Amino acid sequence: METDKPLMVQLDKVSFRYPSGDKNSLDAVSASIRKQECVLVAGPTGCGKSTLLKAVSGIIPHASSGLMQGEVWVEGVNSGQSTLPEMAKRAGLVFQSPDDQLFCEYVEDELAFGLENIGVDPRHIPDLVSQALARVGLEGFGSVKIQTLSGGQKQRVAIAAQLAMGAPILALDEPISQLDPAGARDVLGCLQSLREEGLTIILVEHRLSEALRIASRVLVMDKAKLVLDFSPDAIGGYQDQLTKLGLEIPAGVRLGACLNIQSKSIPSVEDIMNSAVFPLLPLNSHHISLVRTEREAAPFIEVKNLCYTYPKTREPVLKDVSFSLEKGEALAVMGRNGSGKSTLLSVLAGLLKPDSGEVLMNGRPLGKKRGRKALLGSEIGMVFQNPDLLLIQDSVTEEIAQGLLQKGVPKKQARREAMEFLRAFGLEKLASMPPWSCSRGQRLQVSLAAALSPGPRVLLLDEPTTGQNKRNIFNIAGLLQKSKTLRSIVFCSHDLSAVCAYAAKLVLLDQGRVIARGPVKEVLGARDLLDQAGVVPHFALELSFATKTAPPLITAGEWLDRFQSGKEAQN
Repeated sequence: METDKPLMVQLDKVSFRYPSGDKNSLDAVSASIRKQECVLVAGPTGCGKSTLLKAVSGIIPHASSGLMQGEVWVEGVNSGQSTLPEMAKRAGLVFQSPDDQLFCEYVEDELAFGLENIGVDPRHIPDLVSQALARVGLEGFGSVKIQTLSGGQKQRVAIAAQLAMGAPILALDEPISQLDPAGARDVLGCLQSLREEGLTIILVEHRLSEALRIASRVLVMDKAKLVLDFSPDAIGGYQDQLTKLGLEIPAGVRLGACLNIQSKSIPSVEDIMNSAVFPLLPLNSHHISLVRTEREAAPFIEVKNLCYTYPKTREPVLKDVSFSLEKGEALAVMGRNGSGKSTLLSVLAGLLKPDSGEVLMNGRPLGKKRGRKALLGSEIGMVFQNPDLLLIQDSVTEEIAQGLLQKGVPKKQARREAMEFLRAFGLEKLASMPPWSCSRGQRLQVSLAAALSPGPRVLLLDEPTTGQNKRNIFNIAGLLQKSKTLRSIVFCSHDLSAVCAYAAKLVLLDQGRVIARGPVKEVLGARDLLDQAGVVPHFALELSFATKTAPPLITAGEWLDRFQSGKEAQN
């Protein structure tokens, strides 16, 4: 920590409890953040990270009810004794989803809106808007409609809106969680540039491998408390603690430790290849079987030549999409933001009627007799990227029981089975809470439990790892595997690590067309197609490309197995 720079944020034994909570969401948190730091805040889902950002930005206590103790000082001002408009000039909060924060039709109006609300002279607003857009790399975008922007561009507009108000501190809640790799790279690059200009960044994120590249410091929370505070370069010394908390350990750190690489930073692919031990390992002698290929038996789900065009538009969003999967398989769909992934799931669920093509289940057209929408909930479960679209009941228990009640399950039995789902997901403490009072990651888990409770045979998931730490992702995968009714899963994701760990097959979409489909390793071995679909290789796959390992090793675990077998062969 650079102690010679001015203190920007100081939390002094800050505790906070929401009105509906029986425990503190922040528990005696104390921390100091100095000018130009980029502080990465990590921790399990629901540990209090988002609440911490609200306290820094002044939303707590000024716009969020609850019981607060302790003090928050921002640029020497006590937030509790200030006002929300004054706090907005000091610390800007950027939400996880830009769509939750952007209200105007045009970019320039969005930035002007905040300035008008804090009483800026209208004569100065155009210049302030232009300056803020230039700082995030969106110069000349003022007259562009927000709905036409990519996810990364929308997130940068949200950042610019805070910059326009003069905030020297940016607090960001998982800003890259819903972005494709290109969008995430743009946003992180923007944050790095802003930090170099002198801004202070507080970044909550589960995608640690990417966020660590710009972080100068890491704070780790657990159960509403601050439990770790260290430099990113020292992460190797905290592997055990982070693993116990269910957090991601960057692959470079894990592999570097296995090869006894002594480094002051997180080992890179080049560091791994240049290690003294690596050249001695038999890279191509250890065969890794491909995920099973198509069998002669008819597939469980078959998608044939799907096309879809949104009303009042001319360009199809889906263009002749075809793929299949067998019982027990999970199929992942990857591609850039706007490539048609979410639209594909909505068509499969029956929420959208295709222009042409069909979906078959066990060789029969899906929903031909009763209508496709009638199958949603009974035969097909779906979880949207935004879980709030599904949460309508007064308590978490009621939310999960609703699907059972719609199937005709008696009320007492439905509540009993809902509690079983809550225990399976580790959410029993939230049983009586309103769903919307849970953290975003918890809300996604509730939505998933609600989708599973009626016993669907097919589950459609749109970005199911958003807001989830590594342990939660693993637990969710285990619960899906234990389902007695579930036969197939189709999920869209930008999380290549999750795709490599849990999918049997992979479909790559580019501008609504399938450009690759097949077993995961087969598809990931085609780097030119990955580039076309905007899929950025993660560490394990990059190492495979660099060493020309075929078929590629696609998880850190596979590389660790390879290293271990190589060491044993030498002894």
